[in-house]
Amino acid sequence: MKQLVRLMSLAIVLQFGVCAPNSMAAPVVIDFDSLTPGALPGDVLIDHGVTFVTCNTPNGLTVGSVFSINDPLDEFQVEESINGPLSPPNLAFARDRGYPGDLLMQFVQPVTNVGLFIDIHQFEPGDLVRLVALESTGTSGEFRVLELDDAIDNAIGGEANHLQVGGGIGSFSYALFQVTSETDPEGIDNLSFTFVPEPSSITLLCLIFAAAARSRTAAVASATLRSACGFAPHVRVLLLQ
Repeated sequence: MKQLVRLMSLAIVLQFGVCAPNSMAAPVVIDFDSLTPGALPGDVLIDHGVTFVTCNTPNGLTVGSVFSINDPLDEFQVEESINGPLSPPNLAFARDRGYPGDLLMQFVQPVTNVGLFIDIHQFEPGDLVRLVALESTGTSGEFRVLELDDAIDNAIGGEANHLQVGGGIGSFSYALFQVTSETDPEGIDNLSFTFVPEPSSITLLCLIFAAAARSRTAAVASATLRSACGFAPHVRVLLLQ
């Protein structure tokens, strides 16, 4: 029994030490500067946790809106720019098809927040741009708006050029950078997002109990294991003796 108690104490320490809470998870930041300028496949940054689709979307989005993307293309582009990348030289854009497009981002696992900076081009007319948190409706290409943040795209720096969504809406797997009345491509830089931490400590806890149980403590360990791993009460957990 003492051995089991010691292992339970270790599991509790690991529970709080191995799995950081969402607020402490380190964000992923992508500055696009390692990419060669030009048209790129949408999955070129999948190893960093995100893919891109160039598309067109309706302008009048509000929280709760359901909409479908139009003309999707699994590409985007990166260009060197003098229009104020936060971290020179590159900005990312929707793929240039002769008219401005929107940029749909899909994350390889759910995220808690997404942020980005728009380009700094103070001499252009001010146009509305948006960052939108989305969830899929289950129909291909159809999404529901969870939250949005907007800005006028001729700001000259600082927080006026920063868009961010998330933090109070739970997790989500899609985000949209949307231009509205823009007639020229709008660039983004320093895309950041934070993944929902995986519950690895629960798995570790289950393994500890399964490996540590002995005949004298099997009933206690079995009940604890069943509870920790989320098994139904009627499920019998067999432990190694």
